[in-house]
Amino acid sequence: MEWTPTSPSWSGSGRAMPPRSSRSWSATRPGSTGSPTYREDGHREGDQTWLLADWSDTPEQELLSRETRALVHRAIDGLPEHYRAVLVLRDIEGLSSEETAAVVGESVASVKSRLHRARMALRERLTRHFGPRHGGESR
Repeated sequence: MEWTPTSPSWSGSGRAMPPRSSRSWSATRPGSTGSPTYREDGHREGDQTWLLADWSDTPEQELLSRETRALVHRAIDGLPEHYRAVLVLRDIEGLSSEETAAVVGESVASVKSRLHRARMALRERLTRHFGPRHGGESR
């Protein structure tokens, strides 16, 4: 049950009991000023430097991401043409099974079967690279 100021009970076992008043629970915490204040333009006042956090990848993460992307592209390129075409059209281009079937000139059932086989072949190729080495170590 979610607590509201008018709720008759609180069913949060092991949790602190929220106050029964019109003020929010956060307003009763030590150091809290209660409701936020807003400027005339509708934005909240106060320190918002946390909004400027750098969410970009580190150079190492970016390099690993590029390497992984290149590995996946090589694995896809190594698939037989009839598997690669269906995989690219369905999973990368986002076509439906019916649209893919029309493009490759096959039945929908054939497209679904080839897509499954292509995904399994791609999974096997990637598992060989990313999977555990002998002795339980990972790469």
